[in-house]
Amino acid sequence: MEWAFRDCVLSEELFQLRRAGRVVKLEPKVFHVFRFLVENRARVVSKAEILDHVWPGEAISDSVLPRSVAVIRRAVGDTRAKQQVIQTVHGHGYRFVASIREPEAMAPPVEHPTEVHESTRGSDFVGRQAPLERLDHAFQEARSGRGRIALLVGEPGIGKTRTVERYLEQVAGRAGPYVGTCFEGEGAPPYWPFVQILRALIDEFDDEPLRAALRVGDADLLALVPELAERLPRVSESEPLEGEQARFRLFDSLAGFLRRSAQMRPRVLVLEDLHWADRDSMLLTRFLAGALRDSAVFMIGTYRDLDVRREHPLGELLRELSRAPHCERIPLRGLDAAESAELLRRTAGKEIEPGVSDAIVDLAEGNPFFIRELALLVAEDGSFEMGENDQLLLQLPQGIRDAVGLRLESLSATCRQLLRQAAVIGRDFNARMLAEVSGESYEAQLEMLGEALAAGILTEDSTAGTWSFSHALVRQTLYDELGLSQRVLAHRDTAMALERIYGDRSPEHLAERAFHLFESAVGGDPMRSVEVSVRAAGLAHRQCAYDEAVRHFDRALEALDLAEQADSARRCELLLAGAEARWDAGQREGAHAQFRRAADIAREIDRPGLLARAAVGMRSYGDNTRPDADTVRLLEEALEAVGDRFPIWRARILSRLTCCEPHGRRMIDRRRLSAEAAALVEGSADPAALFDVFVGRYWATLGPDALEERVAVGREAIRVGQELRHPRLVLLGHDTLVGAHLVLGEFDAVGRHVEAFGELASELRQPFFEFHGLMLKIVYAMNRGCFDEAEADLDRAANRGRGCVRDSEALSAGILFWLRDMRGETTEPSDAEDILKRVGSRLLSSADTDQILKASIIEVCLAVGRPDDARRQLHELFDDDVEGLSRNEHWLVTMSLAASAAIALDEAEIAGRLFELLSPYENLMFVHDHLHIHRGSVASALGALAGICGRHAEAVDRLRAAIEREEAMGARPAALDSRILLIQQLDRMGRADAARDEFVAARRVAEGFGSRRIFRVLPGLPG
Repeated sequence: MEWAFRDCVLSEELFQLRRAGRVVKLEPKVFHVFRFLVENRARVVSKAEILDHVWPGEAISDSVLPRSVAVIRRAVGDTRAKQQVIQTVHGHGYRFVASIREPEAMAPPVEHPTEVHESTRGSDFVGRQAPLERLDHAFQEARSGRGRIALLVGEPGIGKTRTVERYLEQVAGRAGPYVGTCFEGEGAPPYWPFVQILRALIDEFDDEPLRAALRVGDADLLALVPELAERLPRVSESEPLEGEQARFRLFDSLAGFLRRSAQMRPRVLVLEDLHWADRDSMLLTRFLAGALRDSAVFMIGTYRDLDVRREHPLGELLRELSRAPHCERIPLRGLDAAESAELLRRTAGKEIEPGVSDAIVDLAEGNPFFIRELALLVAEDGSFEMGENDQLLLQLPQGIRDAVGLRLESLSATCRQLLRQAAVIGRDFNARMLAEVSGESYEAQLEMLGEALAAGILTEDSTAGTWSFSHALVRQTLYDELGLSQRVLAHRDTAMALERIYGDRSPEHLAERAFHLFESAVGGDPMRSVEVSVRAAGLAHRQCAYDEAVRHFDRALEALDLAEQADSARRCELLLAGAEARWDAGQREGAHAQFRRAADIAREIDRPGLLARAAVGMRSYGDNTRPDADTVRLLEEALEAVGDRFPIWRARILSRLTCCEPHGRRMIDRRRLSAEAAALVEGSADPAALFDVFVGRYWATLGPDALEERVAVGREAIRVGQELRHPRLVLLGHDTLVGAHLVLGEFDAVGRHVEAFGELASELRQPFFEFHGLMLKIVYAMNRGCFDEAEADLDRAANRGRGCVRDSEALSAGILFWLRDMRGETTEPSDAEDILKRVGSRLLSSADTDQILKASIIEVCLAVGRPDDARRQLHELFDDDVEGLSRNEHWLVTMSLAASAAIALDEAEIAGRLFELLSPYENLMFVHDHLHIHRGSVASALGALAGICGRHAEAVDRLRAAIEREEAMGARPAALDSRILLIQQLDRMGRADAARDEFVAARRVAEGFGSRRIFRVLPGLPG
């Protein structure tokens, strides 16, 4: 049977719709809906009837029927506004209302099947063979366990997303693909693309395999996907952490989970629209790029190159990835003329007049989005006026906006208004949210969304009730149509709708609410914006999304400026919170600038507590640069301001001053400051204050004169840290004890604390502490002569510290230089000088460093064969008041370097002065308290110095005693150096036979642990 109406015929026998003699192809289900409406045109047909008839027993989305009706209307030239063919009867259903007539005799239909609904993503895909092959080659590499990264880059609309989608179709069955799309605009939760990926991945697991894929400490992932707690309520919680270390552990947990998941099945992770990613997501991307390199994970990222300038946050990520050999950049260019014409024909669904086709191809310049938008206009019989020289009269560079605007003009006014409200919500939006904002009935809204879906303006996601604009520029065009006052009201209504739907305390939508409240603050309630932004910042900080926290605090400050009576104290608090967030985000300069602004306000309103907070922030723990004079003056000012009224702040300031010039120059001043600070916090359980005070006490016990007290400080720090469950304090205690026991020569105790430090650092999975733990392990191995073990750990330490720990490269270079020296390997002069410069910058982090830098220069001059320069530098050092040098963390190593030079250069007068200085410390070892650099025993140096002074018998006795003690403690390299000094002393005494015998014995010892140092130092003796 056939039904004729208007210029259309619906044929049941041919299962087709003809309009104006052309076949208009409909999906089978859409055809069934249309036929059912025509058959029952005498009445209103309920939605339930249609669903039962066309989709019996199937679970379908609420939007399927409105979309089908919208497709039918477009196919027959009807609109929702006119409703001349299908009428919507709200609350009841639909009715076919066009007049039916007898079909006229018609010529055979012209077969030009046209998809008037949204094009399928496969049928209109053209070209891109080369990029697809490059993607597949990279996947094959990743599949074999060599993780790869591919970055698809191009201008808006060039086809990045469709190329990825086509590739995911090809890889289906060989890997698990997971897509995370970065949110356009503000308001998305931190790490949003990874949240999407992680949720999709977790949903694939049953509980038992999921439990197997997780490890102790992976409770950090709850910060990203709280629903994981419902699946595995017994996931072990980790120790609470702060700052960059907490963020590292979160990143490491995700990397570990992805790595283990990929062992079950290769994974393809897609990060769409990286140009919109928050900086925290970019940091996580950079971390995963390195952490997943040895796993079956293929990461694909897409971004617009037009949006990436050097200062863009993505620029830093791209520069980092460009240096990675397992990452490749795949630029997408425009389609060529033949491909463009083919895409135009496929999308329009009909042959296009050659002149129009050529004009569109020229206009689009190969951009597939341009082509598709203009092709859809052609498909809808849109007219294109041709100007001179066969040019389309469509303005550029606004061309794509014009194309979008023309497409939007085909929508009803009510649909377009609804889409403007949706555009305020974002690129992706929830139908329930939109209904709450718009006030439209759910039924009416579905119909309008179906109209937009049929027009290709929207796409419906697989998640029920979730919609997306088909392109970012579609959403932007609609958003730009709103005036300023309309935008403000729309953002306010969106924020209120979020609160009504999800509640005031919903963490998942807190960032979104904060954004919309901020956008509406100019015409709304700015203090409410401040409050919610601060809460969102706090949540972001707990999730280790420090850059996101910074943005929220910045918005809170801007919103506060709009308040009629902005409170200065509140502004100061926001500045301080933002500065602390910047510090954790690694934005040191920005943090210091905000601390200074906060200090100015605190000073102006006379708030000592806030001034103290700013001052302490300026010298936060972990900053390895010497504080400038302004910072020291601020600490001094804050100390005077707090007086005795704020004991905790006073204690923290005093502790910070222990390592600042000029307060920490003399050890007696350090002890005075730290003692006062400790008394002020007695009985306190404030972890931050206690940690600062223990750091101050540590600085006050450095050097050779307070070792027993330093041991007591280390033990107490461990005890208090364990009681307060404060792992950083426990680590500080172990680190303190490692240094003290090294100086005391108690190697067994050193080993115990190195092991304890390493175990706790591994549990915490924080890069700074893992790096430092490895460095302690390296030092311990080197001092025992385990050079191969030390070198292996040095590689691990360098990898762990790179990009995560400040000064890690300088420290690694210094340790490597020392290791080569102990092994007897030579170092190029230029390399030695470079290492000295790099390590010297590290040493400048504490007070009174001139002494050790001068002594180190002497050592390098000797190492590279410049004895005259070394002698001049040695005399310059001793021309100063060397006896009056502060006996701080540098003193022992300075004296060791000076002693080595005096011995090598045969400087008797200087040797005598050194002997007197070092005699009280005969039972100690030469160790630098920060770097833990170990240079043998004081007893050995005293023996050699005695020989230079002419007391030869005493020299031999002292050196033999030193060798015996060093070998007993297991310090084989130190004992070898003492043997070398003994050989030189015997040679100096003319006892050649005894020297040769000692050389043979020393050579056996050196061969036992792989050192050739004896041959380098004593090249004249038989080897």
